[in-house]
This record gives sequence, C-alpha cells and structure tokens, in this order.
Amino acid sequence: MNRPNKVKLLVVLESIVAAFLVGGGAAILALAGISVMTLLLGGVHMILGLIAFPAAYGLWAVKRWAWWFTLVLNIVSISWSAAQEYTILTTISDVRITAGSFYGTIVFNLVSLAII
Repeated sequence: MNRPNKVKLLVVLESIVAAFLVGGGAAILALAGISVMTLLLGGVHMILGLIAFPAAYGLWAVKRWAWWFTLVLNIVSISWSAAQEYTILTTISDVRITAGSFYGTIVFNLVSLAII
C-alpha cells in the first residue's frame, strides 16, 4: 500500500510520543524512588505510551479508527503530562529529575501538538 507522506509523518511522530511516554514513565520510576505518587505518575505515563504504539500502527495501516483514537490519546496525554509536570515541580526537589522532566515534557508536548 502506498501511504501518503502525511500518514508516514504522523506514524513517526506518534511513535516518538509513545517512546517519550514509556521512557518518561520509566525515568520517573527509576530516578524518583518508589512511592505511591511515583508509581501513579510513572505508571500512567508508561500505560499511555504502550497504548500509543497500537495507535501508530493503526495510522500506518490506515485504519479508520486510528485518527480519532490518536487525537483523543494525544489530548489525554498532554493533559496528563501537564498535571504530572506540575506535581513533579512542586513536590520533588532533585534538580536532575525536575530539569529532565521539564525539558522532556516540552519536547513531548510539542510533538503531540504537531500531531493534533
């Protein structure tokens, strides 16, 4: 199947979003220590990332459901990321974690907004 370049671009961007979500969730769990808050923040990030990979596949396969699914997933991911960033910046004092989280969130949100 010959896919339009815009579809290929969306697949690449959604795959990047998925990788950022899974990687960000893993980083939160690894760097912030284990607590209920970090399990919630990191766990939800990882779950959203694992859901984003099938969304990328659906876009690649040009499935009808994939566009709406990806749109809703990215809106939810941006909202969750903003809430998570606020929580991290106000509760964690380790500069490595807050700086990495802040810059990662900016890049993630910019890529997600490009998809939307």
